[in-house]
Amino acid sequence: MPKLFMPVPEVEESATRPVVLGIVRDLIELTGIPADTIISYPGDIEKVKQPGSANQQEAGVNNMSFGNKLSIVVDEQYEMERLLSTAVYYPENLFIFRDDRIETSIKPVYSSADMSINFKYRTNDKVAAMRWRDTIRARVAMMWDMRQHTAEYHYLIPPEFLVILQELHRMREAVDGYDETFEHWFKTNSTNNLTQLTTLAGTHASYGIVEKQLRIVGVFDFDGVPEAGSKEDEGDTWTISFSYKFKYDKPIGCAMFYPLMVHNQLVDQKYRPNPLVDIPDVAENTPHNCPLSVSAFSAFEKTNNPVSTMPGIAIPSFDEFFPNSIPTNTVRVFTALVDIDPTDPALLLSLKKLGSISIKPVVLDFLIGEVPFMFKDGGSIFTLNLYRDHDLLDKTHLSIDANLDIRATVPLSLRNYYHIRFGLNVDLTLIQQSALDRLRNNAAAAIAILSALDQSLVTNGLLPNMLGNSNLNYISRIDMMNAINAMNKQIITKGNRQQGYQMFTVESLVIKSFLKNN
Repeated sequence: MPKLFMPVPEVEESATRPVVLGIVRDLIELTGIPADTIISYPGDIEKVKQPGSANQQEAGVNNMSFGNKLSIVVDEQYEMERLLSTAVYYPENLFIFRDDRIETSIKPVYSSADMSINFKYRTNDKVAAMRWRDTIRARVAMMWDMRQHTAEYHYLIPPEFLVILQELHRMREAVDGYDETFEHWFKTNSTNNLTQLTTLAGTHASYGIVEKQLRIVGVFDFDGVPEAGSKEDEGDTWTISFSYKFKYDKPIGCAMFYPLMVHNQLVDQKYRPNPLVDIPDVAENTPHNCPLSVSAFSAFEKTNNPVSTMPGIAIPSFDEFFPNSIPTNTVRVFTALVDIDPTDPALLLSLKKLGSISIKPVVLDFLIGEVPFMFKDGGSIFTLNLYRDHDLLDKTHLSIDANLDIRATVPLSLRNYYHIRFGLNVDLTLIQQSALDRLRNNAAAAIAILSALDQSLVTNGLLPNMLGNSNLNYISRIDMMNAINAMNKQIITKGNRQQGYQMFTVESLVIKSFLKNN
């Protein structure tokens, strides 16, 4: 499932300006500053609003050179302690758009900001300034120096997300659609805080989100009372400087989630992540000795699997598929995103035709004999499962024939997407004895499978010996049990049964297209 982050478009310094002005208005009331005081807040754009347009005044009030004036400079810093805990893709913030029918959603991303409003308060004369300081002194004595604020602001939805939503809606309606217009679909699945913003002329409409943030705690940055200040300019004016600090969660962007397939149609390449490129892991291929506690961190050093830590192969390579559940004690060889063929809707795929990869011939030949047992509990070392969206379906929904064609046994909906997961049981003590005997009696396939499950069997010389000849080869019971015990020891050492195989290369069971000529 593609994930995309985009910063919110910067309009009027985004949420900062309305939050600051809202708190300034609270402070004017709290500290007793006259309501007709001019507020000068040029911000980063260094532009001052017209009189009456961004402060407490009514239009037409003159801005006198020596009148009361409150100049504001804002210092904004991101809180570094919370940087790594910023919720971008993981669950935390409420969605602003969500349609579970096609698993598409948008949610805001916030970053904790440390704000400092630096004030320069100019009064008509020193007497007015000292009277104002006395008011502050009295209110601090009543513990009014700390206050909770409520801030209302808006931010725009990134326009790139709207373009993607329009394409997803087009695909949604093109095949087995719901007969909904884009505007109706977008508004129905959006938060109630959705609004439309335009210029003063009513043009360039953009969708935005109006929010109200509660319990913003602010405190004056002085002890007891502001400094006395000093005289400025040629008149009798007196200027006092002080600061006010607070923290709030600033919306810095939006994160979008959407599927690779919508109503049996693969999204266009420009909306998909780039295919993965295998990068050699130098650390993994270099012989080294280290304590067990250090080796436990090696999973975090992997560079050749940037999508996930899941072993196995994804078809297509850009398909980031994380199912809600997987069969216990199994590991993935590959997962394949399948589309439904209108001429043969039951046919999902063939294990003999996997596009850019193919299963090793010796394993493929063994697979044919495993067909009657693959859907029985513990009946085979192989597992085959069907997923609808992210949910595991009952194994009775699948069938496989002697030609290794996989079919669905129930009607499939074009409104959902489906994955086939082909895997291996990792704990061979949990499969039936008959399944283990069939594996022992095909030594070539058994050695290929055991090597894929646990490469330490190869490096430590623990692979079973092949007995017999090319026409009839097998593995002795004791050799097989020794190999199984060695594998289970690895499971116990490395963790639980599923996490224990995160570093094992089941990919060696398949041949990638660029290796076929080697």
